Amino acid sequence: MQLTKKSRNILIGFLVFTILLVCYLLNISHHKELPNNMKQVFMKDSKNGWGIVNDGELLSTNNAWKTYKQIYKFRWNAQETSIPSITYVDNTLFVVGFSSDHKNISILSSKDEGNTWRESYIDFSDVNSGANQLFTSFIDSQNGYILYCGGAAAGQMKKILFKTTNGGKSFQNVADLTYINGYPTGMSFNTNGIGFIASTYHGNDNAYLYRSVDEGMTWNTFTIQPQASLKDISSQGYINGYVPCFIGRNGIMILEYVDPNPSYIIYYSSDNGETWSENGNVNIKSNSIESIASYSFSDKNTLFIIDNEGNMMKKNKSDDTWK
Repeated sequence: MQLTKKSRNILIGFLVFTILLVCYLLNISHHKELPNNMKQVFMKDSKNGWGIVNDGELLSTNNAWKTYKQIYKFRWNAQETSIPSITYVDNTLFVVGFSSDHKNISILSSKDEGNTWRESYIDFSDVNSGANQLFTSFIDSQNGYILYCGGAAAGQMKKILFKTTNGGKSFQNVADLTYINGYPTGMSFNTNGIGFIASTYHGNDNAYLYRSVDEGMTWNTFTIQPQASLKDISSQGYINGYVPCFIGRNGIMILEYVDPNPSYIIYYSSDNGETWSENGNVNIKSNSIESIASYSFSDKNTLFIIDNEGNMMKKNKSDDTWK
């Protein structure tokens, strides 16, 4: 059937309207300006990743945070210091946080990048007495760890390590790590099963990084020798540790050498964290960021950082400086 000129014009007008409407709706669902209350970021590659804001919104991006959309709303408790933890491995997304009733630890996992979720719990009585932080790291889709940190107690808060071997359906209490000094900033296990816990300073020299080689049962301090220009700072000031990110055998992490003008140094490992070498410094002060709350490397040359105020910035390596 041949359309009349009037019918064709009506059809074309309808199609144009439909296209404009779709573009408008997509623009609504994909925000452009990042929120200033980000709590956590995790990048699975150079473009795709997730973030959590402090009201429990789970955000996703597919273009390195040029735009983003909300894909889920968690009901975590309202403690200001409680930051949910995100990790992604073997096509499985894990998000861990304290439940809204302050009675247990909630573990959610998704095999379709956040469209549907399975939830499990860790019942732990200490959660009621002032839970503070949770950190999670999975070696693969079945084996993973959760580090529970109790209420702040001058760096000596309770620290308990839980382990799962069935993809987060259940967890076992495997170690009391309260002997670890300072305030943990993160935990990571590489595919070789070697674990790292980083912490901020608490009056103990060389207590900014701990390592386990026996599946998390025991942990010992792990010291990295600074370059000559930083030795004076490390001897007079102190070091804050931030947990390594692993991409295969390659590890990348940040150490903060604290003095009136702190230095943030990137360290790189190509042997599962056995040895580390300096890989440039991060210029953070230029972005008015005073301290690091969370960070994620999307690759060995791209870094996303969230500061303690909830702002996120992207850094790319250029020679010896991350700009």
